[in-house]
Amino acid sequence: MAAAVTATGLIFEEMGLRYLGPIDGHNLPLLISTLEFAKSCDRPIVIHVLTKKGKGYGGCTEEPREVPRPGAV
Repeated sequence: MAAAVTATGLIFEEMGLRYLGPIDGHNLPLLISTLEFAKSCDRPIVIHVLTKKGKGYGGCTEEPREVPRPGAV
């Protein structure tokens, strides 16, 4: 998987985009500092953020099949 992530970063870099990541989307200080860094850059940036679905919302971790989703009635 590391090779695939590295290859993904190279693809973006070859298109003139800076690639950051993957970063832990649940690590708020890291996420904020990454976004602040991105604001200071002079070229477009792709930020690859990894998150766990439902983290921080108890109903999602207790009943993963009942996770709120678009179009759910």
